[in-house]
Amino acid sequence: MTALRVGQVRPVVCAAPEYLRRREGPNHPREPAGHALIAAGGLGAGPDWRFGSGADALSVQVQPRLVTTTIDAAIEAPC
Repeated sequence: MTALRVGQVRPVVCAAPEYLRRREGPNHPREPAGHALIAAGGLGAGPDWRFGSGADALSVQVQPRLVTTTIDAAIEAPC
């Protein structure tokens, strides 16, 4: 067997416009607490969201109200 890379996924943080109309969005990556977070990921999904890279990286511990294994399920989840 041979492993072959077929693609790459870049994680993003986003919010539904309706959610942002009802609540003031976070102004910094350190401010996810108190927000209704939904996380989508496979086996590598964990309780920390990492912003940036190298020495400037910021790791923020999160507690999503829902964790899905597919992006489609995360998109369809109610905000």
